[in-house]
Amino acid sequence: MIYRVKFYLLSLVSLFAFSAEAQDIHFSQIHATPLALNPAMTGVFEGSGRLIGNYRNQWKSVTADYKTFMFSADMNIAGPSKNSILGIGGQLYNDVAGDLDFTTNGAFLSLSVMQAFNDEGDHILSGGLQIGQVSNRFDPTKIIAYQDEYALLEDGVNQLSYLDFTAGVLWYMRFGGGEFLYLGGSMMHTNNPIVSFYNIDPTSEQQNELYRRYVIHGGANLNIGPNYTLVPSMILMAQGPNREATLGTFVRYENLDKKSSNPAALMFGAWFRAFQFSQGTVNADAIIGAIRVDYSNLTFTFSYDINTSSLTHISAGRGGPEISVMYTFGTQSLDKSTLEGDKPRTSRSKVKCPIW
Repeated sequence: MIYRVKFYLLSLVSLFAFSAEAQDIHFSQIHATPLALNPAMTGVFEGSGRLIGNYRNQWKSVTADYKTFMFSADMNIAGPSKNSILGIGGQLYNDVAGDLDFTTNGAFLSLSVMQAFNDEGDHILSGGLQIGQVSNRFDPTKIIAYQDEYALLEDGVNQLSYLDFTAGVLWYMRFGGGEFLYLGGSMMHTNNPIVSFYNIDPTSEQQNELYRRYVIHGGANLNIGPNYTLVPSMILMAQGPNREATLGTFVRYENLDKKSSNPAALMFGAWFRAFQFSQGTVNADAIIGAIRVDYSNLTFTFSYDINTSSLTHISAGRGGPEISVMYTFGTQSLDKSTLEGDKPRTSRSKVKCPIW
């Protein structure tokens, strides 16, 4: 006779604790998840406030889908000197994965400090910290296992929570006409939180510590014509024995009509993502196609992952869609024609933030 018990989930989660992607939410839209990528990006944007909503749905064609929602808000304020500004932000997310409704909820606060290297305020170094509370749980009623494994129920729980810390740095240099270069890095799970559904003695050496995740990311905004901009970006990640790389670019066409009170831009892009598990070979994971529309202070982006890994024969290439909506306060225009002279963000600060 078959009973619904916890055994198989407990075994599964033991493996999850050593997987690069199992414990961390995952988005393809690098540009639309700044606080989830690096806390040093908090408040680093042209404007005074920013709201971002993200939604991702993955693997619906294979099994019970993975759904991720995230909301973030950040702002920048004057720093202690005219060569610095402070960024303050927060984010909330909810992720529900697979047949067992494995749920991850997170709430984070972020703080950054941006310091200009020169009096022009266009060469900046930013440092950021993030602290948050994360919880995991699953639905034990959806597990099917054999009766003789029932005794193992006493050794496990179906929910846990932990504090999580992240630190990061970001360098960027801005040029005339809105062009800029940037490079950043972050270290997530710096405190190596314990992630286990077993009741392990805190003094035991057999702890399931969540691997630190190291992130390097960078990109540029480069004018390639009167109406066109190239927006390349890349992200490299390492967590435990696992690696992942994503490389690609947007091509932006924007309205340069100086008479328009609501400037608009249209962007098309593609990225390639590959991964490596343990010391094995590099594997192609997905091709990501994206379209983005900027209208006044509102940005809408839609992307779709086309699966190219060995799972393709099951997924038929259907990875999943992702949507983001961003609204920026306190910026008059996203049009390059308004950037002549590269004015700083406020009269109280010389720091010039990029327009992402």
